[in-house]
Amino acid sequence: PELNQALGLHLSRVNFLVQFMVALLKVRTVNLAELSLALSPKAKVSSNYKRLQRFMRLHEIDFNSFGHFFSRLLPVSDGKWLLAMDRTNWKFGRVDINILMLGVAWNGVAFPLLWVFFSKRGNSNTLSVFNF
Repeated sequence: PELNQALGLHLSRVNFLVQFMVALLKVRTVNLAELSLALSPKAKVSSNYKRLQRFMRLHEIDFNSFGHFFSRLLPVSDGKWLLAMDRTNWKFGRVDINILMLGVAWNGVAFPLLWVFFSKRGNSNTLSVFNF
């Protein structure tokens, strides 16, 4: 119910999102083909794959609300978080993908809290990062 309220999604979408997050933790990749293997054992792998594609294509998530909600769930050791920042820059066909991400590292997994997509290749200055 809390995630439902935080994201404003229908309960069935929230249930799918939880399954999706668990699958991400299991397979430790964002590759949809691999995620579809871990998503729902009751469904065909091809059905899981199509469901993932449809979700990514049709549902927009308020990532600020998601980050705030998720940050309340993360364990805190000695009142401190270990933050990890990473930037990835690659091409998908002719499209440049440039993402700066901040996450909390815990037990070998970084849980994303904030990310920024850039519309250009390469590095960015602090004004373009924090002016969103």
